[in-house]
Amino acid sequence: MITNGNDMLEEELRGRKIQRRTAFADLEELYLEVEDLEQDRDENCTMETLQYEKFRRLELVRADERKETARSRHEHQTRLRWQIKTTRAKVIKKGRKDLARAAKAAQHELSVEECSTISYKVRRLCVVGL
Repeated sequence: MITNGNDMLEEELRGRKIQRRTAFADLEELYLEVEDLEQDRDENCTMETLQYEKFRRLELVRADERKETARSRHEHQTRLRWQIKTTRAKVIKKGRKDLARAAKAAQHELSVEECSTISYKVRRLCVVGL
């Protein structure tokens, strides 16, 4: 009877060892699954960070576009504010004889002798003075 009890005890120990091995195998499998889940979580965090970086860059581009639009609008309004109020700009330009004289004088090339004479300097003072 004692041997029978020992045999049952040994059988019980073998059963417990098998249960322990299967439990350790299950634990190892669970640890691997936890590592996989942590790796997936890290990848998802990285992807999320990249998405936020894309959003940030897009916001910067949009802010630059808004700034450029506001600057050009302000420049356009300033030009409108300072432009000539009359529509007769061509008539005003035509009527200015000094512009025609200045254009003609700019086209005429002078020689060294003409530039060094007193009469040229006097002529120039008369043209500029008018």
